[in-house]
Amino acid sequence: MKHYKITGGNLLSGEISVHGSKNAALPILAATVINNGKSIIHNCPNLSDVRNMLEILNLLGCRAEFVGRDVIVDSSGFSPKDIPYDIMKQTRSSSLFAGALLARGKRALISGSGGCCIGRRPIDLHLRAFGEMGADIIPTGDGILCVADCLRGSKIILDFPSVGATENIMIAASLTPSTTVIYNAAKEPEIVNLADYLRSVGVIIKGDGTGEIHIKGTCTPKDGEVEVVGDRIVAATYLTAVACSGGSIKIKSIDPGHLSSVIASYRKMGMSIGVDGDEIEVSRQTRLVNLPNIITSPYPGFPTDCQPLIVAAMTTSYGIGIVNERIFENRLGHCERLRRMGANIETTGRCAVVRGVYSLSGADVSSCDLRCGAALVCAALGAKGESVVSNISYIDRGYENLCDSLKILGAKIERIELNE
Repeated sequence: MKHYKITGGNLLSGEISVHGSKNAALPILAATVINNGKSIIHNCPNLSDVRNMLEILNLLGCRAEFVGRDVIVDSSGFSPKDIPYDIMKQTRSSSLFAGALLARGKRALISGSGGCCIGRRPIDLHLRAFGEMGADIIPTGDGILCVADCLRGSKIILDFPSVGATENIMIAASLTPSTTVIYNAAKEPEIVNLADYLRSVGVIIKGDGTGEIHIKGTCTPKDGEVEVVGDRIVAATYLTAVACSGGSIKIKSIDPGHLSSVIASYRKMGMSIGVDGDEIEVSRQTRLVNLPNIITSPYPGFPTDCQPLIVAAMTTSYGIGIVNERIFENRLGHCERLRRMGANIETTGRCAVVRGVYSLSGADVSSCDLRCGAALVCAALGAKGESVVSNISYIDRGYENLCDSLKILGAKIERIELNE
């Protein structure tokens, strides 16, 4: 089993470029099914989750492969079929194929999906929307079957601005010539990136990035092309690495506006952060000060994916920090692991109270989900002594060679294999 061995205490310095966003690339890859031709996805990150999506595309008769930093998908050979459960369970974003399969293949079997165990991620919003668009929703022994000879445009009000539901509805509506309107839609940059791809194949979309999105589909999709935006969570991870270890770095190939709430929070904690175009310069020279009011919320609020990261930074900051997780009910697993490194954290329900200690100590810790793993790596960079972070397959789902990237910045980290 592969692990990260990290020796803390080195100040970080240098420049690092952010790779393409995982959370943007995955729905775009699912959407390529609707196009009866070629799609070029530029700046696509080479991650395990992305490779799983390519496996599903090839299973469906499409030809999907990496060519350098791009992914080329030819969906002209698409053959509708159910995705086996053992493949579906590998990544949460496999559920995004439901909208594409329903739009082009007239049926989609949702048999469960994998990903990180951070809480319930119910698909009832997806199913209700498909039903409002004219699909029959049929429970079966293998999952939930959605069937529709022809989807229709509809006005859909989401109870919660779910990113996955918004994406699935956008994709499902892309081959429907009448207009679909999503109210209380998700506003994330990844939604805008998906809309950019769909527009490239001929779909008319207005309002992406706001709470009301209008989609008028096309009966004749054309070849598509899009560039995946920089991964804002990866950028936040590098920012957190400096918060934990100290030093000064430049983060490139990222839109700072996508991280406005994170940048604002770290500035309040005492970090020096400057933005210029698609670059962020970040520095931490003194001990940071904790914040009493970090609350995760849908974009543009503080991202739930960054909550474990800022908790890692809070562990050695001065004073008491309070974090409330409002998105997932089981996303404080990193707190127990950080306590093994000497952190003083109390958790009650979805709330974590962090009393900053002067320093953490190296320890053997295991990732329990993707962002937990990243938080543990950041904490280990600032800890005294050596840490071993295991179960890093979670980290590989969202970071393209995180080890080498941190080495570029001066971290003492290596990827090792230990016999269990």
